[in-house]
Amino acid sequence: MVLKRWDTNEVIFETQCSNHKELLIKASKAIDKLFRVDLRNMNLEGIDLKWANLPEAKLNKANLKNANLIGANLTKSDLGEANLQEAVLKSSIVNDSNLEKANLYKINLSGTDLTGANLNDTNIQEANLRESDLTRTSILNANLSKTDLSETNLRRANLSNSILKEANIQNANLNNAILKNIDFINANLSKAGLKGVNLSNSNLANTNLSYANLSDSNLSKTNLNHTNLSNAILNNTNLTDSSLKEANLSNANLRRANFIRTNLFKTNLSDTSLRWATIVWTNINNAILKGADLTGILLTGQNLNKVNLSEVNLTEANLSEANLSKANLSKVDLTNANLRWANLSHTNLSQANLSGANLSETNLSKANLEDANLSEADLSCTNLIDANLKNADLTRTNLKGTNKARKGMK
Repeated sequence: MVLKRWDTNEVIFETQCSNHKELLIKASKAIDKLFRVDLRNMNLEGIDLKWANLPEAKLNKANLKNANLIGANLTKSDLGEANLQEAVLKSSIVNDSNLEKANLYKINLSGTDLTGANLNDTNIQEANLRESDLTRTSILNANLSKTDLSETNLRRANLSNSILKEANIQNANLNNAILKNIDFINANLSKAGLKGVNLSNSNLANTNLSYANLSDSNLSKTNLNHTNLSNAILNNTNLTDSSLKEANLSNANLRRANFIRTNLFKTNLSDTSLRWATIVWTNINNAILKGADLTGILLTGQNLNKVNLSEVNLTEANLSEANLSKANLSKVDLTNANLRWANLSHTNLSQANLSGANLSETNLSKANLEDANLSEADLSCTNLIDANLKNADLTRTNLKGTNKARKGMK
């Protein structure tokens, strides 16, 4: 039997043996480098090729089920449609290789170099890719359900349209990866690096993203219902048209994040930093905002009727034209906030700090401003009919053209 090069048909190795497995084992021991060897369609099930040197090999449709390829060199090899089910390629080199449509079910690729490889349309379910390098790898339309990708480098990889249900992606580096239309249901992405990634239209429901870094990422039209994002970093993240129903974002950092038409029903935003974030056409009335920092937040025109923002920091926030009627704003810090044209009728602003705030042409009828700080605030042309200003601080307050309150105002 003979082994040939696939490009020149030159005989590499020839010997008497009964099958291809025996032939290849003998050849790998006799020859240091089996360069461009042709192994297409061969049955190599269970073969032991530990540390074999097979660069640019042709292994299309080969059967390598249960094969031992630990430490093997398969650089730039073609493994398209090969069967590698339960094969062991731990610490092997498979960079720039083609594995399109290969069966990688329960394969062990831990610590393997797969940089620039093609893994499109592969079955990689329940596989072990822990600590492997998949930089710039293409993994389109692949199934990675229940696969271990912990501490894996997926920087600039493209996993669009793939399935990662219940996958373990803890501590993985996914910075600048393309992750469009991915199913991440019940996956573990805690402490993952996801800076600058595109996750638009993906399903991340029930996913663990605690302590993950999603800064500068695109999460538009993403399903984040019941997701754990506690202590996550989402600075400058785009959450337009996404759903965060009952998600946990406690202690998360969402500076300058974009919430446009976002579903925040019963979302936990307690102790979260939303400094200079934009929230437009988004219902936050049922969100939990206790202890949140909303400094400089943009809430222009928002319907915040009956919202509970007690003790929240809204310093320099823009709430112009917002509807805050019957809201609870007790002990809120609204220093230098813009509330012009806002509706604050029947609103509880007791002990609120409104110093330097712009409340001109605002409706404060029947509002409770007892013990509030209104020093240097602008209340010109404001409606204060039946408002309670008992013990309120009106030092240097602009009250020009104001309708006087019945309680406390002189």
